[in-house]
Amino acid sequence: MSDHWVEDLVEQSIRLLDSRHPVDDRRVRDWIGVLYRVQDQYDCSFTHFRVMDILLRRGFTFRFPRVEHPDYGERGETLDALTEFTALRDVQDVDDDSGWLKDGYFDPEPPFVYCDAGSALWQRMVRLGRLTGPDAAPLREVPLIEALQAIAAAGEELGDRTLIADWRELEPDLCDLYDLGA
Repeated sequence: MSDHWVEDLVEQSIRLLDSRHPVDDRRVRDWIGVLYRVQDQYDCSFTHFRVMDILLRRGFTFRFPRVEHPDYGERGETLDALTEFTALRDVQDVDDDSGWLKDGYFDPEPPFVYCDAGSALWQRMVRLGRLTGPDAAPLREVPLIEALQAIAAAGEELGDRTLIADWRELEPDLCDLYDLGA
């Protein structure tokens, strides 16, 4: 069973950070990355599409027609045959099951291939010159505490301490995972 409360916490945090920081503030992209790394530590479902508009606007996720996938020439028939959400790693006969989204993912409505900043597909798109400028900049490795401080400050501005309290509930796990100290 999925940890829905962690999924909801990450979603709400991304929405809050997006609403409180200018669109050109690249720190939000990095904070999103660290929030998804936290979510990956729990039994969570894939939740990107809850906030896909934000992920695209913030340059965390990129989408393109499947014909623009670097492997379309070799795997066009396979990509054209996809009719449901698919992690592209699953269709590339790769034995390594780590990073199931690192080769991108496909969603049929509308039919696009997606990749997240820092993923293997994103790196290929950068090398091929299909992502340039700020889109080609790697995610900055930020400490979790930096993202949490930004969330707390935004929550404080709005007078909403619920999100801060919810993150506090995760504190024992986060201290172990990220060496935050007690």
